[in-house]
Amino acid sequence: MSENAEKERELLEKSRRIQLLEEMLKLVRQQRFGKKCESLAGMQRFLFEEDVDTDIAEISAHLDSLLPRTGDEEKTATPPVRKPLPSHLPRAEKVIPPAEERCPDCDEPLHFIRDEVSEKLEYIPAQVVVRRYIRPQYSCPCCQKVFSGKMPAHILPKSAVEPSVIAQVVISKYTDHLPLYRQQHIFARMGVELPVSTMADMVGVAGAAL
Repeated sequence: MSENAEKERELLEKSRRIQLLEEMLKLVRQQRFGKKCESLAGMQRFLFEEDVDTDIAEISAHLDSLLPRTGDEEKTATPPVRKPLPSHLPRAEKVIPPAEERCPDCDEPLHFIRDEVSEKLEYIPAQVVVRRYIRPQYSCPCCQKVFSGKMPAHILPKSAVEPSVIAQVVISKYTDHLPLYRQQHIFARMGVELPVSTMADMVGVAGAAL
């Protein structure tokens, strides 16, 4: 592919992305000021507007980064400087050795000089597991009594979820401002059916316990 053809392809791709972002921005603004938002009440409306405003800001910022700059803007623009990734995050190292162990030109063995290190942020998606409680039962042959271990204390003894799930729902709702219906979709993507009514009960019980 020639250099001109490559540039034309990049410009076409950039134009398509700009068009897509403009359509997304238009749609989100319609949601922000449309009848759906007006029909919501109280805290539900506040959280909806807050989520949509965040979406508008993110899409607008992405769109601004793609739009062509004026001559003055290009002169004052400074090249971005990548900040180092947070040092408190755990590091998972992957060593990539050279494909060759010997020099392809002279066939001499290669000698180690130094490590060239680059870091990229990786996201490990949340994981849900099923914890099985197995309580072996023992009987006394004389008294005919059955003995087994006691289940650990639980904020909702008859619930099918662990306290960690309740904590996640509460934190997502009140700290991350994530409505319960959105959390329901997140759990659904992980293959878990968690009704909004069930999560509402979790929030109520957690509030009473606190």
